[in-house]
Parts: sequence; structure tokens; C-alpha cells
Amino acid sequence: MDGTSFSGTIHASQLGALIQELIGHEDLQVTAFCTLDNTKLTKAPTKTQRKYARVPCKIDIDVCGPFDFFEDIGAWLEESDVYLQDPRVLARDVKYCNPHLLSFSTLDKSPMVSQVIAQVSKTVYLRDIVGGDDFLDNYFSSEVQLEETEQPRCIVTTMKMHQKQALTFMLRREEGWSMKGPHKDIWTIRDIGQERLFVNTISQVGYREPPQELYGGIIADPMGLGKTLTMIALVTTDLDTNKSDFRDQDLEPSSRRCIVPATLIIVPPAPHIIRNETSQRSKAICALDARCRWAVTGTPIQNHLNDLATLLKFIRAYPYHEKGRFEEDITRPLKEEVPGQEGVARLQRLSSCLLLRRPKRTVPLPERHDKECPIDFTPLEKETYDELKNRAVMGIENALKQSSGMSRSGAYVNMLQQIEALRLFCNLGLHYGTRHEAMPPMTGLSPPGVSDWGLVAQKTFNYCLEMGPVYCSTCPSSHSSADVEYLFDEGIQQKRPLFSQCLRYVCAECASNQSREGRACQCDSGPTCPVVSVSYTPEDIPEIAPEPKMLPNSFPSKVVALVTDIQAQPPGVKCIVFSSWRLTLNVVEAGLKQASIPCLRFDGKVPQNERQTVLDRFKKDPSIRVLLLTLACGNVGLTLTEASRAYLMEPHWNPTVEEQAFGRIHRMGQAREVTTVRFFIRDSFEERVMEVQESKKDLAGLFLSPHDGSHSSSSRSGTERLLQVRKFVDCEL
Repeated sequence: MDGTSFSGTIHASQLGALIQELIGHEDLQVTAFCTLDNTKLTKAPTKTQRKYARVPCKIDIDVCGPFDFFEDIGAWLEESDVYLQDPRVLARDVKYCNPHLLSFSTLDKSPMVSQVIAQVSKTVYLRDIVGGDDFLDNYFSSEVQLEETEQPRCIVTTMKMHQKQALTFMLRREEGWSMKGPHKDIWTIRDIGQERLFVNTISQVGYREPPQELYGGIIADPMGLGKTLTMIALVTTDLDTNKSDFRDQDLEPSSRRCIVPATLIIVPPAPHIIRNETSQRSKAICALDARCRWAVTGTPIQNHLNDLATLLKFIRAYPYHEKGRFEEDITRPLKEEVPGQEGVARLQRLSSCLLLRRPKRTVPLPERHDKECPIDFTPLEKETYDELKNRAVMGIENALKQSSGMSRSGAYVNMLQQIEALRLFCNLGLHYGTRHEAMPPMTGLSPPGVSDWGLVAQKTFNYCLEMGPVYCSTCPSSHSSADVEYLFDEGIQQKRPLFSQCLRYVCAECASNQSREGRACQCDSGPTCPVVSVSYTPEDIPEIAPEPKMLPNSFPSKVVALVTDIQAQPPGVKCIVFSSWRLTLNVVEAGLKQASIPCLRFDGKVPQNERQTVLDRFKKDPSIRVLLLTLACGNVGLTLTEASRAYLMEPHWNPTVEEQAFGRIHRMGQAREVTTVRFFIRDSFEERVMEVQESKKDLAGLFLSPHDGSHSSSSRSGTERLLQVRKFVDCEL
């Protein structure tokens, strides 16, 4: 019919009693799906017929019950010459066991109903993700309505309403503190009798001396809202208001320094360089003289609260440009209180005055549909995966029995490798074996020598980056997997961080300082363990690709589901496939090639001078429907609105990294509805990763970061680390 709902009575005299008995059984759940049989309709039913007439239809009846009823149900239905068939409609996604189909699988190895439906209908089962607001929006987004400032004359591009409102906010901030209103600010004036006090509205402390002025702030709109155009508009307002006409009195007393009519724009290779306040680059940038100072970032907090503190230092937001005052008024209240209500309120007051962030819904974008696709291992994949998992659990149990700190340190490194093996196996399936044999993890619990650690240090460092931010043991800086693609400019001689076998990380800046001062980098966990230099760049990560020559039925379960779903899309739909690993994209590329689906690659191995060519071809060539990206590349400076469907091959520890990747597609300029699909393997370690995302444990760390004088990477004992790993790698997944 035309989509109008209908109701009525099902006339099935021959099977009525049988169906009634199934429905009446308290241990069985029966669901019926009724659809019109259009093949038997000579013409569409009239409105009257819809209400009164008999209409031929098809009925799918789903029977779900305890496995103990398996044989009895089968025999009972056979007595009435009724035989169950493979399901076509999903009622409940449970284990599928059919007494009327030949199968040699046990219950635990039986497929899920959704998997059977996908095989029968050649479609992939996708279920909706019920998402909430962006985490940063909850703390930083401003719902205050701002007036629109008239667009500067020399801006040709038509500015959006929210960009003109941002211009209003910035022009207000460039007037300095609004201590007498009408707009709320960090500082206000309070007259008590004959005395005038300057009151800090965050701490409620009054001072007799006026605060140091602030001209500027932080623009922190999420990706895709046009921060760049907004900042260009702010720069051009000087031309409209003749602010560039400086007088002699603008010159400072010293002839060596003067105010000049210019705007300096600093675009570091990675904003996270500025947040490392101990680095030479950060110090140089913060020391620059300027009347107005603006920080522009879509992630004012990436790993911990210190990120925001460094931005406040850069814009010289008195008194919170001093780290000690920020920790006293903001960080400490957040840590001391159980719910942290006063600390949260202070953080929100601070951000509402100095930081502008509007939720992504501010811009009217086409609807975005977020889906997830649970995948089941094949029986052989499941058997192999369980062997890897059990090996990891046994290794942790043995490591916990070791008394030597060095032995535990080596064992923990081994466990990181095995965790990564479990995650990578979920993508590569049985083809993980080829790669695993070529690059075996460290074996045994004895501490390896320097040469041994040198062989696995880079891989281990990458594992740690994937699992979360790594914190420098000598300064407050940190780095995460989101940094690795663009941490430093290509072609420049780079400083390299140090990484010890006990997982003590020393950032590149601190390592360089120690070397210059002649100090050796040593761990503080007992006997000195091996320390080697590592790299942030993915080009330095050794990879051994699995054999790409595969039969169609030998591809991993995830890749089969991906290719199936892409094949089901209309020809004009362009798709992006994201993964943390190039190894995964190698197998995906082989699967697409087998299905005759052309694709392009964009990852760390693509030279910089060829990347734009790849993007241009993807945008303009109608025969290219799929672009394969690593998450590291997908996080940085790309606009991919030609695509309307995005796939993530595996869950990432940090959901912000996932969202940044999808944000390259769902942003201003997108004209079509967008669908995102997240794959994961059911009953695998990937569900543990998703639990971390769901509980927002990593996001809670943004406020309760370890940087209060201690460093998690060196203060946490080996036993605590191993117990934490054991919690996730559990036999009872």
C-alpha cells in the first residue's frame, strides 16, 4: 500500500489453532509481521476496500524460546506439516537455531538472527545509535543570544548569522573587562562605603588594585561552523573602523619595541604544541607582544584540563594565566568535591565569559543518522579469537605472580601487544595470522635488553597512544593518537621523545633539554630499564601487510559486511571508510577490488604533495565511490562533504577522535543527509572499548587529570596496571 497503516483480522483457518497454541505458551515469545502481497493485487485497493475488504498478505511469524524446547518444537510443528525457514525480518537479535535446518553448530557457535538475515537478504543489519550532546557542549556551549554585527565591507563571502554573532562577542572582548556591565565578565566593581573593590566573580575574592586588562578570548566552535571566516572578518573590521591608523603615542618608550598596525596569525603544525607550556615553541608564542590575543580551536580540552589552562595563559586571562591560580580556583574544587558542583559551576562561569562555543546544531545541516553494525565472528574466527584471548588472560595471571618490577614491566608491555592483537584480529580475522607470525610480540616474562626493547618500543608506544593520552613524566604535556599525523612539519629535523620499558614517557622537548644539560633519562621504578627514542609520526610505524590475494569467502566478517553495505547503496553515494590501522585498509581495499568497487587511499604513506590530488579525484570522479582514510589523517583539515556515508571499522578508545572524523563529512557545505556506521564484533574486546566510551571514563579524566604534581605513567604501580588490563581482558566477555 502507500504507507498508510492498516489493521484487521488474519484469516488462517488451517494454521489458526497452531498459532494460537504458540501464542498461549508462557515460555514462548511469538511475533508476527504482516505485509501486503502485492504480487496478488491487480490494482491498488480503494479507500473503502482498505477498511472492509479482504486483502492478500504475507505473514512472517517469529518464534523465540528456551533452547531446551528446540527438538520438541521442531517435532510438534512437523506433525502439522509446518517447517521453519530462515528469518526475513528481525524481531529479536538472539542466537538462531532452527530444528528444521541441518547444522553442526552448537548453541554458542550458532549465528545471530541479524547475521542470518544479512546473508539471506544480502543486506547488513544496522541499528540506530541513540546519541547525546557533545561532551564539550555540556560545559562550554553558550546559549546566550548575541546581536549580529554587520558584515565587514571587504568580506565577499556571505557570513552566517552565528558568525556575525561571534563577531559581536569578539568585538566586545576586545574592549577589555566589562566590569560595570551590561555584560557579565570575570571581573566586576563593587563599592563598599568609601572603598572600591575589584571582585573576581569566579572566586568571589575582592582586590583593591584593578586587574590587568584582557583584550581577546577563545573561539571554540566545533569543527565545521566556519571559525576561519569569522576570524578573518574580525581582522577586517580594523579597515572599517580605521583602527589601523596608529598615532605617535601608540609607540612604546623603548625604540626596540613598538605597536605596529598588523595582525600576526600563528598556525602551528599541531595546537597541542601550544598546550605544552614547557616547550620552547609554546613559550615563544605566549611571550609575543600583542594588544589583542585570540585562541581558535574546536577542542579547548583534548586530554585534560591543563589544555584549557595553557590557552588562558596564551591569551593572558588575568589571573588565570597563572597555572597556580587556575589550579586553586578551578582544578582543586573539581577534584575535591564528589559531584564537583561548585568546581563545574566555576568552570562554566569562566568559559561563558572568555570562551565562545555554540553546539553543532547551531548550523542547519542535513539530518545525520548514526548507526552501529554488530558483527559475529565465523565459527573458525571465534575459535581463533578465543585462543588469543585466553593466552592474554593467562599471561596477565602469570605476570601478577612475578615479584620483579622489571619482569612485570616486560609483561605489561607484552599485555599491551596482546590487547592490540585482540583488537586487530577483530578487523583482520584469520588473516591476522600472517601478520602475527611476521611480527611476534615479546615472549616470556624476563626483561628484554636494550636491543630487544628497541625492536618493540615504537609499537608499544603506538599502543599506548591508541589507548589514551601519554603523559610526559617531567612536564604537564601529553599527546594522543589524534596528534600523530600532524604533530610536526614534514621534512624538518625532529626532536624525538623517549620511551622506557616501564612505559615512562619523556616528551621531545624535555628529552632535548635533558640531552643538552647532559642528564640521562632514567626510570624511577627500581633498576634502570631500557630507554629508547620513538617517533610520533605514523610513517615510522613498521607494518607488514597481510596477503591481499584472498578468495571472496575468506575475507574477514567485518570486511564482508562493509562491502555488502556499500554494494547496496545507490550509484551516486560516495563513502568514506575510516580505520586506525593501514593494515585494515589493506584488507578493505582488497575486498572492494574483489567486488569491482574502485577506491582511493589517503593515509600516512601518501606523500604530502599527492594528497590534494587524491582528494580532488575523489570529489570529481563519479566512478570513484569510496575513499579509505586512517583516523589520524581524517582528523586534520579535511572537508569531505562530497561523501554522505561514513564507516568506522573499529571503536576507538577516545570517542572524540571518532567524532572529529565524522565531522569532516557532516559540516557546512553538506547538501545530503549523512549516515555513519560503526562496526564492532559482538562478544569481543571491542565491546570493552565501547564500554569505556559509554562510561566516559576517558572524558572524566579531562577534569580529574593526573597532573597535580604526580604523573600517572610513573606513579601507578605495575600491579595496578596489570589488574586494570585484567579487568578488560576477561574470560567472561
